[in-house]
Amino acid sequence: MSGKIVWKGALDIFKHYPLFGSGVETFAYSYYQFRPAEHNLTSEWDYLYNKAHNEFLNYLATTGIVGFGTYSIIIITFITIILRKHRTNLLLIALLASYISYLVQNFFSFSVVMIALFFYLFPAMAFVTTDSVRPFSVSRFPFLSLIYRRNIYTKAVQVIILITIFFILFSPYKFSLRRLWLADTHFALGSRASEAGNPGRAYNELTDAVSLNKGEPYYKSELGYAAAASALALQSDDDASISAELKDEAIQITGEVLQKSPNNTSFWRTAIRTYFELYGIDPSFINKTIEAVDKTITLAPTDAKLYYNKAVILGEADQNGKAIRALEKAIELKPNYRDAYFALALFQFDTKDTAKAVGNMNKVLQLVPNDPEALEKLNEWGK
Repeated sequence: MSGKIVWKGALDIFKHYPLFGSGVETFAYSYYQFRPAEHNLTSEWDYLYNKAHNEFLNYLATTGIVGFGTYSIIIITFITIILRKHRTNLLLIALLASYISYLVQNFFSFSVVMIALFFYLFPAMAFVTTDSVRPFSVSRFPFLSLIYRRNIYTKAVQVIILITIFFILFSPYKFSLRRLWLADTHFALGSRASEAGNPGRAYNELTDAVSLNKGEPYYKSELGYAAAASALALQSDDDASISAELKDEAIQITGEVLQKSPNNTSFWRTAIRTYFELYGIDPSFINKTIEAVDKTITLAPTDAKLYYNKAVILGEADQNGKAIRALEKAIELKPNYRDAYFALALFQFDTKDTAKAVGNMNKVLQLVPNDPEALEKLNEWGK
């Protein structure tokens, strides 16, 4: 069911960006803006969808008519050649059948790296089998012919190739694969430390990751959050000077990331977390946090969880009326949202609207029978 909903969103992206699409590998960000509200009713409602779960619609949404047309031409050309010229060749018919099976699989799913190779391997195997591929001849290029015939030149070219490969793999410069691998390793360690509630370790690892790969905004976004979390932890330990430095770093890094990627929903979500951490140090950041939530909602208008998070933050600011409206919007988008009903009941009870509070707490029990938290609250309220 969720697959068809995602397909609908992919078509809406295409309608909005018909010529070139939203951009290669941007589905994870563009989908949120066109995400159908009924997605909230699926079991995967809060998952990050980075593909359309249909390779053809994915090309259509992210590369538009131009990209999808090119992709289609490759498919049609290969199938046409086999059917017109080699329909009696059993090996080629088998390859064609495998190719079509691959395309059918792609219609209901998407390609990962290993599977995507078959899109090119099947046609390549067919062309080699039919001797359609001609060996490259250096005789047509005098310069290459000279190098090929002189052994010393051939050896020199081989040495240059080996040095280049070694340089790309192991050089200390930013484009080396070793450097990128180390950056990813530090990032993974930092992410684990952050999830484990160790902001200091997370900050150190993510700092190393950013220093190794300065051009990766995802690293910087998470580093900004780690800096904010570390600042809050040190503030609690009465180490105000270092905490202030980390706070300024978190603000600077987060601002840079959002300036360079102003429409990236994931970065705005991280910014919400970052500013909320800073709110623990400086209460004025509650307004910055709410602004970040509102911006994220404009990029993902049907995401019920954003309205729920906004309500929680508004509650911290003692803006219960606005929090109630945010929760009502969350429930409108996701009528089976247990957490939203529970929070709404708490806010309504705090605002002396006891009847509605009890009604929504009973709604929690309808969604989750014998919910222990709901039963506890109703007992506290004498209901």
